[in-house]
Amino acid sequence: QQNFYFLSDVLQEDKDLRAELQMKKLQHVIDIQENERNEFSKFNRCCLFCRTTFQSVPHSNLFDHMAFEHNFSVGKPDNLVYTNELLDLLEDKLERMVCIYCEKTFKSREVLKEHMRKKNHKKINPRDSKYDKYYLVNYLEFGKSWEKSSKDKSDKPFEVRPFVNK
Repeated sequence: QQNFYFLSDVLQEDKDLRAELQMKKLQHVIDIQENERNEFSKFNRCCLFCRTTFQSVPHSNLFDHMAFEHNFSVGKPDNLVYTNELLDLLEDKLERMVCIYCEKTFKSREVLKEHMRKKNHKKINPRDSKYDKYYLVNYLEFGKSWEKSSKDKSDKPFEVRPFVNK
């Protein structure tokens, strides 16, 4: 005979425990984001599309450069977390000549760049859930991705909810 335990929102204790864990996870991610913003003296990266180097500057400078100079946008840099890991992932795809948006592989960098330009694939595919980790919005509500949150917000009038730091 085995005992099985189910998580349920019916039990207040379970609901409170999951809410507390969610808040701890959110605080951890916010701490990492804050650290990335303030510890830019160690930041040293090249642009993914040209040879411009960004050293000892906030990572937002690199993302702004890629957005304005190369029309490659990942969204607002202030909404990102684990930025070095995200940049490593994007850089690895481009080195393997894989389109960031559709994941097709190409025979040369020039063909890949032309494909991304023509198909307007100079962005991250919002439907690709492996990128959810890198956006702060995905940590705000327990069990909700950015997609679910945006659908909920479009159904309701705009509301402001203050962030309570415990």
